[in-house]
Amino acid sequence: LLNELLRHQYVGPFAAPVDPRIYPSYYEGPRAVADPIDLGSIKKNLEAGAYANADAVKTDVDRVWANCRQYNGEESEIARMAETLEGLFDEKMATIPQELEAEEEASRRRDDQRKDKRERDLLKQMQDMQRQMMEMQKQQLAMQQQGMAAEAPIDLSRDMTYEEKTQLSAGINKLKSDNLGRVVSIIRENMPSLGNGTDEIEVDINALDRKTLWELHRFVNACLK
Repeated sequence: LLNELLRHQYVGPFAAPVDPRIYPSYYEGPRAVADPIDLGSIKKNLEAGAYANADAVKTDVDRVWANCRQYNGEESEIARMAETLEGLFDEKMATIPQELEAEEEASRRRDDQRKDKRERDLLKQMQDMQRQMMEMQKQQLAMQQQGMAAEAPIDLSRDMTYEEKTQLSAGINKLKSDNLGRVVSIIRENMPSLGNGTDEIEVDINALDRKTLWELHRFVNACLK
């Protein structure tokens, strides 16, 4: 606003301090101005942060016009120039509260938008976490169900197929020596007649009964997991 005044065609007499060499009576004598001020000095003060608010700036600007009228008279040409600049300044000053209010409203809207975005982002994160937790729970439940299925009682209602016997035989051959003792124990517990009381048993898959085969199947699968 001050820059606009300082570009006005009438600003010349008000842009800088009155030269005491040209107008000594401005500073001394009956017409002397007690508190001189000019627009250029006001601008420097404003840039230096000397004013607390816009009202303080207006007080100094009004003093420029008042000093002009006091020294030059109300009806002087320079006083009419001051009146023109004063009207322009006051008109612009009147719009400042509205502009500030509009800026504050725009700032509030921006803050609300940022807040809404943060809330949306937080909600999305929570929803993603809930979906992940539900997925983990499903996976855990599936694993538990698989474990329960693996531990289900052996179905003794059917005979083992040829393919299953072949897989069982191959699985026994993959067992470590520590586990082979348990294989022998399972066979002895279910079919004590095999081996004729000797310490060694030659495993013949086809000679084993259904219950023994399925118990061996469960044991071998558990060892090879």
